Amino acid sequence: MTETLNERLYQEEPVIGGVKVRSYSNGVKLKLARILRWLDIDEADKNEELLFAFIYLIAAPIERVSINTLNKSAYLVDKDRFMESLSPEDLKIAAEWFIEVTNLEKETQIEVEPKPGSASKETPPPNS
Repeated sequence: MTETLNERLYQEEPVIGGVKVRSYSNGVKLKLARILRWLDIDEADKNEELLFAFIYLIAAPIERVSINTLNKSAYLVDKDRFMESLSPEDLKIAAEWFIEVTNLEKETQIEVEPKPGSASKETPPPNS
């Protein structure tokens, strides 16, 4: 049975490393962008690092994430330590969740089109 888009949007976050993960929010996206700017990596390695950063941001204890995402060296050390603590099953679940939420994001993007005639050269009426 195929789930509807609405069902997929409101599904429960998975449990990774024994903890229900945080949602994929704008804050996570901003931190992902910062981390990727820190890392000078090949395109071939970029997807793996993006996945590891995503897992760290949603699943590591929030206190560690808050402190360690302010400093590149601290992030790299703590991210590696956290990733080593996860089981292969946790990594599989996290990778599947990453694919799910990024695909959902693509499916739910909305393009706003201008109203017909809004690009016309008519001048708006003066304020009375």
